[in-house]
Amino acid sequence: MELQAIENKKGFKETKLGWIPEDWNVVNLSKIGTFKKGKGISKSEIKKEGLQCIRYGELYTYYDNTFKETVSFIDKETSRKSKLLAYGDVLITCSGEDRYEIGKAVAFIGSKETYAGGDLMIYNSNKLNSPYLAAFLNSSMAIKQKIALAQGYSVVHIYSSQISELNIPMPPLLEQTAIANCLSTWDIAITKLNNLIKAKQQLKKALMQHLLSGKKRLPGFSEEWEEKRIEEFADEYSQKNETNDDIEVLSCTKYDGLVPSLEYFGRQVFGDDLSKYKVVPRNYFAYATNHIEEGSIGYQDFNECGLVSPMYTVFKTNETIDDIYLFKVLKSHKLIHEYNRRMEGSIDRRGGLRWKNFRGIKLNIPPLKEQTAIAQVLNTADQEINLLINQRNQLQLQKKGLMQQLLTGKKRLKI
Repeated sequence: MELQAIENKKGFKETKLGWIPEDWNVVNLSKIGTFKKGKGISKSEIKKEGLQCIRYGELYTYYDNTFKETVSFIDKETSRKSKLLAYGDVLITCSGEDRYEIGKAVAFIGSKETYAGGDLMIYNSNKLNSPYLAAFLNSSMAIKQKIALAQGYSVVHIYSSQISELNIPMPPLLEQTAIANCLSTWDIAITKLNNLIKAKQQLKKALMQHLLSGKKRLPGFSEEWEEKRIEEFADEYSQKNETNDDIEVLSCTKYDGLVPSLEYFGRQVFGDDLSKYKVVPRNYFAYATNHIEEGSIGYQDFNECGLVSPMYTVFKTNETIDDIYLFKVLKSHKLIHEYNRRMEGSIDRRGGLRWKNFRGIKLNIPPLKEQTAIAQVLNTADQEINLLINQRNQLQLQKKGLMQQLLTGKKRLKI
C-alpha cells in the first residue's frame, strides 16, 4: 500500500484529539465495546506445558501490538478459575511501576485456547479492528490520556472505568485494518531482530562462561592460571571532591556499569554540595557498596574523572590486570553470586559489601596476554549485539513516527 501525504487541513476537522480526517470519528471506548477482568493465575500455577495463559508482566515483553502464542501454561483445573480469551480481545495491563507504560495493550489473534490472569483488562468491540486499537493504546496520544488517569506512585494502577473514558480516533473499519497491517510489517522486522539479539546474547553468555572459567582456551594459550585475591592486584581509592569542583556525577547500573546520573535518571537525584562525593579517575572501578549483589559495578573509561556517591567503593588495578577482562569477570553471574554470599554471611549486612570483604574474593587469573585476548573476543560479541540493538531501536523510532502519522490521518493509506 502506498502512503499519501496530507499537506494541509483541507478535508480535516478539529476535534478534542486535534485535527483528524473528516470521514473519521472520535469515539469513547465505553460506547463501542465491553470490558471484563482477567482472573488470578499465580506464579506457582505456571506449568511447562498445558493450556496457554498470559499474565500481566508478559505483556511488557511484546514489542508488537498482537500475539498468537504465549510462553506460559496452566493445567485444566487452574483454567476453570481463569478467564478464557476470544479472538480479537485486547488485553490491557492494570498495574505497573511506570505511568508511561501503564495500560500497555496487545491484541489476541491466536487460535489456541488461551486464558488471561489477573491485573489484566480484556476489551472487545466488533466496531474496531483489535490490532488497530492496541496500536492506538500504545501510542503517544493514548499515553498522554492514560498518564492523567493513572493512580498511585510506587505502584501505578489504572482501571476499566478510566480506560473506558479514553477517546480514540476511529477511521472506517477497512482503513483501521490497513493501518494495523502496515504497522505489522514493522512489528515483524522488530520481532526478528529481538529474536536475533536474544540468540546472540545466549551465545555470548555461554562464551563468557567458558572463556572466563578457563574451560575453553583461545588458540595459542596454554599457561596455567593463577588464583589471586583481588587485593593482590587492586587497591582502594578514597579521594573526595573536597573543593566541590563541578565534575559529572555518575551512577552505577547493573547492566551498563557507570553512566552519567542526569542522563540515566532524567533529573538531578543528588544535592548541590558534592564535596563529600568520591572521585573516580579514568580507568578506575567503582561499585555501589550497598547494591553490588545486583551487579552494580562499573569501569570509568569515558571521562577524565567523575564523581560517585560517598556510599560507593572505588578501586584501581595494577599493571598485571587487563581492566576490560576484569570488568567482564566482575559482572559475571559467578561473581554476582559471590557478592550475595559474602553479604548474606556478613554480620554488618546493612553495610553492604565493603572493601575489606570485597578485596578477599579469589579469582583464577590467566596471564596478561590471555586476559587481553579474552577481553577482545567478548568485546567483539558485545559490538555485534549493540549493532543489532541500535538497528532495533531505529526501527522502533521509525515505527513510532509512522504511528503518529497514520493514527492522526496526516498520512493516509490507499485501500
